[in-house]
Amino acid sequence: MNRIFSMLMTFINTTSLIKTNSQSMQVFLKKILLLLCFLTGGVLWAQQDTTETDEIDTQRLIIIKPYSPTVSDAIKIRQKPSQEREASLFEKKEIEYDIHSVPVASTFTPEKGRASGVKRIRQPELYDSYAALGIGNYTNIHAEFYTDLDVGDRKRFTIDLQHNSSQGGIKDLALKGDDKYFDTKFGMGLKSEEDKFFWGGRIGFLHQQYNWYGIFDNVFTLSTLDEVNPRHNYIGLSLDGNLEMKKGVFDRADLNFQHFKDDFSSSENRIILKPKLKFEVNDENITTDVTLDFLSGKFKNHGLSNHTKYSFMNVGVYPSYNYDYGDIAFTLGAEIFYSADIEHSDQKFYLHPKIKASYHIAEEFLTAYAGLDGGLDQNSYYGFAQENPYVAPQLAIAPTHTQFDLFLGAKGLLTDELFYDARAGYKSVKDQALFHADSETFREPTEEFTYNNAFVVSYQDIKTFYFQAGLEYKMEEDLQFGLGVTFANHSVNERGDDEIPAEAWNLPSLKANITGDYLISEKWNVGAELFYVGERKDFIIDYDDPKVVKAKGFLDANLRVNYQLNDQIGFFLKGNNLLNDNYDRWYNYKVQGIQGMIGLSYQF
Repeated sequence: MNRIFSMLMTFINTTSLIKTNSQSMQVFLKKILLLLCFLTGGVLWAQQDTTETDEIDTQRLIIIKPYSPTVSDAIKIRQKPSQEREASLFEKKEIEYDIHSVPVASTFTPEKGRASGVKRIRQPELYDSYAALGIGNYTNIHAEFYTDLDVGDRKRFTIDLQHNSSQGGIKDLALKGDDKYFDTKFGMGLKSEEDKFFWGGRIGFLHQQYNWYGIFDNVFTLSTLDEVNPRHNYIGLSLDGNLEMKKGVFDRADLNFQHFKDDFSSSENRIILKPKLKFEVNDENITTDVTLDFLSGKFKNHGLSNHTKYSFMNVGVYPSYNYDYGDIAFTLGAEIFYSADIEHSDQKFYLHPKIKASYHIAEEFLTAYAGLDGGLDQNSYYGFAQENPYVAPQLAIAPTHTQFDLFLGAKGLLTDELFYDARAGYKSVKDQALFHADSETFREPTEEFTYNNAFVVSYQDIKTFYFQAGLEYKMEEDLQFGLGVTFANHSVNERGDDEIPAEAWNLPSLKANITGDYLISEKWNVGAELFYVGERKDFIIDYDDPKVVKAKGFLDANLRVNYQLNDQIGFFLKGNNLLNDNYDRWYNYKVQGIQGMIGLSYQF
């Protein structure tokens, strides 16, 4: 015991010593960030003869909208402004708008440090609306508009629009010129504060167009390729509503309706209702979350499988109890789920313990935590298409069951400015949905996605050991630096499927990222991101010969510079994929090379 106490005192003394040197660390990290920006910027100018895709960061502004960057690709995540109610819904307050260029939606979003973006100095004027336009090579276009208007009687009306598109131009494709895309999202909402509750509603529209351009070279004749039209569209409509009570047992409820379809006779409808109840017992809160989830859809029979119709009803109840006592805090709960596969008349019950505990060992410098988690996640065609837009229009739809996720970790401060968080865990997932190349291609009759150029979904039972670690450095309001890394060792159980081997398709063992933001002055700020995704495996049929193939790991570097001319007008410059690597985001789907964009933002 004395030895443990001695080691603990040594750790605390060490952290105190680190704190005294925090100023040196601040200077060091500034130099590192500027060096990173210089190097990535140098690559941009050195390779200006090449092409690109992603979209671009715009200006840091005034409208609070958190953004999460991911791995770079020809298509990027477009995240619309948050609909969440702030601390005071109707008090007009400073809004901060920060748009980052982001790559395609990825299964492998690296675990990040908790950096949230450099906070801008308060502007003398506050504005309700924001607009931005950026243009880059590959004829990349990014347009964005947002407005939040006071319409009287404690009500606010919002409009948001995001558009991203590219005319393509990736070299050495079998289907040349067919890597173009566009992604447009539009929404309108109203939120209000009444005497006893808050309420809000929103209607959203989605139109996306992509191409199945990942056809193998030297497999089909030119005459065959001339007949291929790989273009496909996704159309979506969403209705969202929420109600939050100021007092009482009933805390809040969220309602979402999603309609989604493509131009190959596929359609899907989903309704999710989530009420939340809150009880207070002896000054402690007991909350109960309820989930009602109904999903129904259909596919045209394209011969991919016998999956043409699907309907699921999931009902979940999750009571939990939170308790704090000095340095100890814990949450005790359990989730009970009833899941019905209506098409196959199959019903199942699931029970998941949900336990989390933490203990402050050395005040804010070291907190140990542990937990046991699990859950049921209903997969959908909409979710698959947003994650991988090159899926075939006929997929197996089923829920994924996380049987348990057991983890142990530590977090805290190394200095006043440097935060760390690390955890190790082991989890078991049944029916994990994995993308792999369509294994029934080259059949008759052929369609636009039957040239080994589309992805289907298979379900595997996977056990995973993982380790995640993150660092976040934040010096006042002008410098932030984040580092995140995830290692995973996947073990797949055999399920008796002779055609599709048991493998963790398209799941990497390593993913990492480094991000940084530096506010040089009130008018200038610069940021950089560096992402790495490790090697992944896929499965293809090559002339009736099934084989496992590998998509190489890739490194992607992005750089952005923002300049605020005055309170209303700003300019931005963005460079993506600065290493100019046409890596495969999905197997045989190359991304655009080095990309640059210049743009203008305006708030009013």
